[in-house]
Amino acid sequence: MATGKIVLDEGYLIISEYERKLRSDGQGRTGDAFLKWVYNYQWNPRRCDRVRITPTEDSNNFAEFPDDADLKDFDRSDRKFIAVANAHPGKPSILQASDSKWWGWKDALLECGIKVEFLCPAEIEEAYNRKFGQQT
Repeated sequence: MATGKIVLDEGYLIISEYERKLRSDGQGRTGDAFLKWVYNYQWNPRRCDRVRITPTEDSNNFAEFPDDADLKDFDRSDRKFIAVANAHPGKPSILQASDSKWWGWKDALLECGIKVEFLCPAEIEEAYNRKFGQQT
């Protein structure tokens, strides 16, 4: 059976984000089970790496977030995920399950060395096109 590894920030920002949207008992939706997995394995170095990210004076921004004009409008609340991937020496991919806004930034992120892997790419692209009215 394949096992996964996650990268989190040392400041608990990513887990706090998950806690705002998911239930920690693991019951209910798939995301809830994921959060329970994170709780169970967050301190296990075989399952989790932690990196330090540096908040800037600009609200919800980080020194590790790429300075790229194509990302200037990137969702402020999601910048922590990009900063963590960028700060990690292995530059791990970011797995995106349901937030279709990320589809519009995938190419700009890739140009900055950050790969986003969509769990259901056809559905995400369709949702993106429905919301934003454009083809990519």
